[in-house]
Amino acid sequence: DCPEGSTFVSRISDQAVPASQADSGAHCGFYSKSDACLIKYHKYTGLPIWGADVPAVAGLVPSSDGESVHISGRYAAGRADSFDDNVFLPGYARIGGLGSQVSGLFNAKLSAETGKGEYVLHSGGGNWDRISDSVGDSEGNIYNIGFSGNLVMNWGGRLKTTMREDDVDKGDVDPGTPAIERHMFISKLAAHTEIVHSCLTQCDGNTDTATISDNSCFIDGQCYMEGDTGAFYGKSCWTCDPSKDQKNWVEGSTIGSTQCYIDNLCLNNADAFYYQRRSWSEKIYSECQICDPLRNTNEWSLKTGYDVDTNSNPPEDCTESTSAPTSAPTSAPTSA
Repeated sequence: DCPEGSTFVSRISDQAVPASQADSGAHCGFYSKSDACLIKYHKYTGLPIWGADVPAVAGLVPSSDGESVHISGRYAAGRADSFDDNVFLPGYARIGGLGSQVSGLFNAKLSAETGKGEYVLHSGGGNWDRISDSVGDSEGNIYNIGFSGNLVMNWGGRLKTTMREDDVDKGDVDPGTPAIERHMFISKLAAHTEIVHSCLTQCDGNTDTATISDNSCFIDGQCYMEGDTGAFYGKSCWTCDPSKDQKNWVEGSTIGSTQCYIDNLCLNNADAFYYQRRSWSEKIYSECQICDPLRNTNEWSLKTGYDVDTNSNPPEDCTESTSAPTSAPTSAPTSA
């Protein structure tokens, strides 16, 4: 079963080397921020056939027909490279978190022959999203097993779920609302059935060139109706506006009037900049840097009477302004 043009070398031959030392041209490391390397080895020789840079993998399920492999895990959108060299997954944000503290869960299908990605799906809620393992069944379905710390979860497509905790009444909760407890989940993907997204009227194998229905948006691989917001991704002040852009979120009417969009988060008027060493650490708020949408919608505004050191974290970032004293006025000389 050797590749055409190759010569078989017995393992007891003086020319034999360990498969791990053979230069087959298959390796990872093309992307500096990838957390894992997925490698396919030849079933007889043990030689690497291809390598793929991927996010940290928690589960791996070969397809029943042997033509593909499904992987799953967690990605950190704030520091990750693109998936398969051209797909950037959106980060799910938690309410009260920083714009850099975004992540999500992924399910991806790769070609078993080449290692190239065929599609990738994202899901999450913004707080403690984890997949522990994935398994498959004889019909080609994929089951993810994991846990999360969210009350609202986006599973992809139009499927969303809301968790109600015992003895806790938070009323209507928004995406990104943290739960008090961790909750186990099992999600099922009909991986053997690939359909065209509901908002795409025509798709010839690649969603980048698909035709989107007039009253919809297709953003980051999911369909949204006109007026939907990007709340799951810290963009509650951004909307789906097909008249302006069907493939990207559009700034909502509140930005510049009652809200700012700073550091990848929607903020209300007078919200203060804060420092947090870890996502679970105490927040230390700035005394002088605030959201003032009438002054600047995309940068922190400085309160009157303060100077700011942008290289320091709160509370060392602010100092009260000091003005040089003015001389007392002198009276004009009077004539005798």
